Order: sequence, then structure tokens, then C-alpha cells
Amino acid sequence: MGKKQKNQEKLQFEPIALRLDEWRERAGLSREELGARINMTKVSVGRMVNGKQNWNQEALQLAAQVLGVDWADLLTGTGNGGILDVWAKIPPEDRERALGHLKLYIREAEESVA
Repeated sequence: MGKKQKNQEKLQFEPIALRLDEWRERAGLSREELGARINMTKVSVGRMVNGKQNWNQEALQLAAQVLGVDWADLLTGTGNGGILDVWAKIPPEDRERALGHLKLYIREAEESVA
């Protein structure tokens, strides 16, 4: 693989890494805590966020799951704003209860329209 191709691949991963680091900060996790939850070291997470090591799909999906983000949003950058920002602010231990409230709200909204 030539240097130009490596540089292009690195550029493709930089926005993903930056978005992941933003979501990690929003979740209130350190790189070490995120790494522990996705079976990686703090150093590996730092290298990936800094573009020195590429993320693989499995690591991205697991990190997104830990952070409560759709992994596709990490790839596309469409997760900025909206319900995902609200969801990211909900502490993980409260998410199941919040989801129950959301389902109740949706059901009530559907009943009022019917």
C-alpha cells in the first residue's frame, strides 16, 4: 500500500475518531473507562482517536453500544443534535426507565391520533 493510500485511509477515520471522542466525553467516560468497556487499553483508544491506529467495525460497534449511539451515526456524523444528544445525557443506569417513559409517550400520542 502506498503512502498516498495510507494517508487517504487515515483521513477517512479521523472524523469518526473525533465524533467518537465527542460522544465519549458526553457520556462522561475517560478513554481508559471506554477502553475497559470495549476490551482495549487506554493507549489503544488514544491511538485510534489520534488517527495513529484504525478502528475496526467490531470496535466501533461496541464503542457505539457502550456510548448509547447508533454506530452508523459515528460513520456519517448524522448523530449530532436531536434525540441522540438527549439519550447520551441520560446516565446508562437510567436509560431503561427513560425508554419506558418514551414508549408510554409514543403510545399515548398514537392513541390520541387514532
